[in-house]
Amino acid sequence: MSLKLYTFESFLYKRLNTALRNKEKTAIATLGPFCYLIWSTLLPFGFEEKNFSGVVYRGMTLDQSQIQSYMNVAGNNQWYSWLCFSSTSKNRLKAEQFGNTLFIIDNETAREGVDISSISAFPDEEEVLLQASTTFQVVKVTYSDVKKK
Repeated sequence: MSLKLYTFESFLYKRLNTALRNKEKTAIATLGPFCYLIWSTLLPFGFEEKNFSGVVYRGMTLDQSQIQSYMNVAGNNQWYSWLCFSSTSKNRLKAEQFGNTLFIIDNETAREGVDISSISAFPDEEEVLLQASTTFQVVKVTYSDVKKK
């Protein structure tokens, strides 16, 4: 139930991810149990053939300085992480609807994502949820003249 609740468009997933991203220690008492429930739900859920191996997409709205930060590290073979849970989609067109930036994530070997589309509040988004602190490398950053992003 906690995982399904996370998929609803509500304050909860936003607040949880903000706390994780900003390392808010004061939020542990209130959000820690919910975070644990999501994490513990993903573990057994993922081992029941729900771990997703393949390419997923994440649309985000970034300002120019954030985009520049990714450009600066592209191709340097360093590992980075998003500290929060990250919703991605198996459907590129769905992900492109969210923001001015599209991350194309090759989850072929890491298998950090769990396909939660069957329990999501929005199953048509074909959601694959990445664990908090999933690591990745920035391979390249490109701009589409056609899509203007």
